[in-house]
Amino acid sequence: MDIRYFISLMIGIVFLSVGRSSGQTAKGQTGFPVLSDYNVVWQTPGKNSLGSMPAGNGDIGINAWTVDDGDLLFYLSKTDAWSGNGRLLKLGKIRISISPNPFIKGTPFLQTLDLQDGIIQIKAGEKEKEVDINLWVDAHHPVVDVDIKSKQPVKVTARFETWRNKPREITNPVEKGSAYGISDLPVIYVEKDSILHIAGNEIVWLHRNKYSIWKENLQLQALGKWASNHQDPLLDRTFGGGICSPQMMKINDETMETKR
Repeated sequence: MDIRYFISLMIGIVFLSVGRSSGQTAKGQTGFPVLSDYNVVWQTPGKNSLGSMPAGNGDIGINAWTVDDGDLLFYLSKTDAWSGNGRLLKLGKIRISISPNPFIKGTPFLQTLDLQDGIIQIKAGEKEKEVDINLWVDAHHPVVDVDIKSKQPVKVTARFETWRNKPREITNPVEKGSAYGISDLPVIYVEKDSILHIAGNEIVWLHRNKYSIWKENLQLQALGKWASNHQDPLLDRTFGGGICSPQMMKINDETMETKR
């Protein structure tokens, strides 16, 4: 009998827009039978994010990869997650750990990007221990879904990871170039994310712009008067997400695992 686990990640933007996923699922539309001929198929796990597989829907995107220590990882992105510096930020990284490890080197592995349905499908492990994973972005809701089915009982851990855990000065010239319009400033800081301490059985995090370069940029272009009569689209912009699953319980503010 298959054992099934379902994890949802809710994505949102607050201020000028509410996070949403647009479009329709490919299934049911007039299809092109040859589309599956172009599915991307990998037969070994990756090593890092350079070996990631993209998927998305509407304004939400993911880059997913597996590693042979039993982890599925993916970055979350959204087209309007702009920082106060005018940089388009990733929302964060999610790590799904499965134990016993189905990705052990030398065991069967198949990862497919199903272009017709926009789903990343992973099948790993020996037949009697096989794990099937489907990962996709919902077409009608701002949600990333992870559906895990296993031939044997497994422990699943979902963890939110951020590299913006404290304010940080950008010193790398390449990274500075992503701060459009202010790359020549002597000091550019990245604000930290906030992981919320809540009582419910879900993980929630956000990033809020406490300052903005919007008005200063317009003043440099002799548009200060215009800026004073219009709303700053970056200041107080808040974006983030949450993790929940009926089969999991929260261990701490960043981690959930399957119920015992």
